Amino acid sequence: MPRVLFLSPGYPSEMPHFVRGLAEVGAEVLGVGDGAPALLSPRVRGALSDYLRVRSLWEEDAVVEAVKRWLGARTVDRVECLWEPGILLAARIREAVGAPGLSVARSVPFRNKES
Repeated sequence: MPRVLFLSPGYPSEMPHFVRGLAEVGAEVLGVGDGAPALLSPRVRGALSDYLRVRSLWEEDAVVEAVKRWLGARTVDRVECLWEPGILLAARIREAVGAPGLSVARSVPFRNKES
């Protein structure tokens, strides 16, 4: 079963559909967000295997360290963030945990259109 770490599983409003879809096709979905778990919709809570609440998704260094501690010996097959403001954070987490996907260098143009 693939394990997917999904950033901001409850926001924006379309993210719960992706989280639910991943779980329905057999992925183990781990959520990371800055909202209280109780505020996630029942569909999202039901689709997540685990959830890490961080103080702020925009404190990237702190989030990367918190994710590494939280994962412990667990590995992830994918790190996903379908919300543009979190693209660089997802790339930083990928690099920190050795997951495949876009690197920080390849993600920068998504956030910095001039580059």
